[in-house]
Amino acid sequence: MPPCGTLLQTIGIGRVAWATAAGRAVVLPVNFVLDGEAVVIKTSRDGMADAVEHDRVISFEADDG
Repeated sequence: MPPCGTLLQTIGIGRVAWATAAGRAVVLPVNFVLDGEAVVIKTSRDGMADAVEHDRVISFEADDG
């Protein structure tokens, strides 16, 4: 596992960010888990899932403090 994956194993809350269809930035705190090297986030059908379905860029970040 890469060093960032090792660090992510010690953190449970991150943030996701994306732009809506209207160009508005959305940043939300999320709980996440790692499945191997994949970050897994549970979401509803709107919002972030809509951004994925329409090929908009989504960013994820987490820090330890």
